[in-house]
Amino acid sequence: MKVLYDDRLKIAGIGIYPWARLGPQMWFRDYKIASLFDWDITTIDGLEVYSLHDYAGEQSHQGKNNTPTLLENPLFLQMLENFFSGYAMLTYKPVRTPKELSAHAITFLSDETKTGLSRLFENKVWFRQRFANKHINIPEYGVYSRKDLSADSRTLRRLLGKRKTVIIQDATLSGGKGTFIVSDIATLRRALETLENNQSASEKVVVSTYISGAMERSVQGVVTRYGVFVGPMQQQIIANSLLANLDIPGAELFCGTQISMSDSALWAYNQQKQNAMVVGEELRKEGYRGIFGVDSLVADGAVYTIEVNPRITGATPLLTMNYDAQKHIPFYLLHILELVGAEYQISDMSYDNTYGDCALIVPHSLRHENVTLSDGIRSGTYSSHLEYKSDQVVFDKGELAFPQVLLQSYALPNKQVKPGGRILSGFINYSIVDSNGALDSGAERMVQTLLKKVGVNKEVSRR
Repeated sequence: MKVLYDDRLKIAGIGIYPWARLGPQMWFRDYKIASLFDWDITTIDGLEVYSLHDYAGEQSHQGKNNTPTLLENPLFLQMLENFFSGYAMLTYKPVRTPKELSAHAITFLSDETKTGLSRLFENKVWFRQRFANKHINIPEYGVYSRKDLSADSRTLRRLLGKRKTVIIQDATLSGGKGTFIVSDIATLRRALETLENNQSASEKVVVSTYISGAMERSVQGVVTRYGVFVGPMQQQIIANSLLANLDIPGAELFCGTQISMSDSALWAYNQQKQNAMVVGEELRKEGYRGIFGVDSLVADGAVYTIEVNPRITGATPLLTMNYDAQKHIPFYLLHILELVGAEYQISDMSYDNTYGDCALIVPHSLRHENVTLSDGIRSGTYSSHLEYKSDQVVFDKGELAFPQVLLQSYALPNKQVKPGGRILSGFINYSIVDSNGALDSGAERMVQTLLKKVGVNKEVSRR
């Protein structure tokens, strides 16, 4: 796919760590990043990173480590005013643009006051009601008000009906934080109590039939003025006990994703792509533009579509890291051009969804208490046996390229990590999981080594 556009557009990314906003620098010459923490490597090809810690000192930011909190920090806003005048800012999810920045011509590509569409489309109740009659297979479901549910036998019978197990999902929570498998009063109580204690939980829940033996698969698409384009099948790595802290109620369950041309579920791809095209067209009709993800369950020859994520997805970094300009869809580029409203042309719409085997893993702390780390993980390129190679953070794609692991560390020395908190992102240029999402023995050893190094593995004694 070939896109003609102005690469001098002033685009910048915002993130707690600069890693999360890497990618667009390959398309925009003046791209730069604003973050809370700096990274632990040398500069990437002149890419400028401005961190609040460098700008105002390590004690300059308190409270939650997320973008909305950063945008409430006067010093962070001051940093943006000084170094990002005239830039359009890219964030993971839509945010509310601080009024202080308007005088400096700083805009946001996804402003929630203008793009409430994202919140609407990501709502699991809305998705089911909107697509129930769009020839998309959706598991049998019911919608309930959470205040009408109790952890008792009467409620359990009401939710189960003739089923042994159901899935309860909060209408709006993402990352698996609001998803629960319920089969008895104990699991029902855990689900309801977790949602009750989550201030971001909504009033509605979806109760769906549990699809036994299902494999989780997804695709990423992008809605543009030239139509909807859909990428390859992605294998979701969800609730892996070595990568996620399953003992923490409401903890993030997203552990990564893999792309493999030998995926045993590839038979389902055409149906997945067709479903994503239907979803993308509905998003387009409503005025949405940019990246979206569609998650499905694959089982017994059937594809069950379960949700849409109208935003940058967990797979976006993996697709960007493995992007080939000669054949792939430039998702991030099209996403940015559409959101900024830039003029551009697609001179060649052909693309190839064939990727080499690759994976992204996201290990989390398995400890049950906050941990202040005395050691960190050095970001950079490693061999498959975790032998350090260099501080390069892009794959070596030469003819003699070796099996590589690219580590992007979130576990900085003296930084406190909460139970279930992210430790790092690891990009890998080979297959590491089976069709059920289980890590192979080499990947298990790698993850155990990483968690042990920073002291957040289960084997460490609780204090």
